[in-house]
Amino acid sequence: MLPDRTIWEFQSAQTADAFSYGGTRWVDVPGATVQFIAAAGSTPVFNATYSAESLCTGGTACSVRIVVVGTPGSPTGAAHELKPAVGTDFVFDAPGGPAESHSVQRTSEPLPGGATYEVSVQAATVGGATLQLDDSDFTVIRVG
Repeated sequence: MLPDRTIWEFQSAQTADAFSYGGTRWVDVPGATVQFIAAAGSTPVFNATYSAESLCTGGTACSVRIVVVGTPGSPTGAAHELKPAVGTDFVFDAPGGPAESHSVQRTSEPLPGGATYEVSVQAATVGGATLQLDDSDFTVIRVG
């Protein structure tokens, strides 16, 4: 029997507030976190899409990733990158040019139920770049 892949829940977060960051450490993007409670016995899979007006200046590249926190058995607060998990190898925006709309979509592995999960967007830059994000939408669908 195949696992239940019914769409169980939809969460969305939007913000018109600008966010600027120029560090190499991954940080949460304000206004881009949603929370889900997965019942015991379920095997949730998260499909997440993040879109924002983006401007990358200086340096080499500006990256975002989507992570899930709350996996049972993991250290408290440990973030697991949704697939494909490629870190800063995924360039959300590159220096040069005007601000423009960019988007990323990622999917988790099936996760154990009986847990509360937070799905978030994080940002980091490479080579001294600065990333500015504005007018964003973060949408996450939980199936299973």
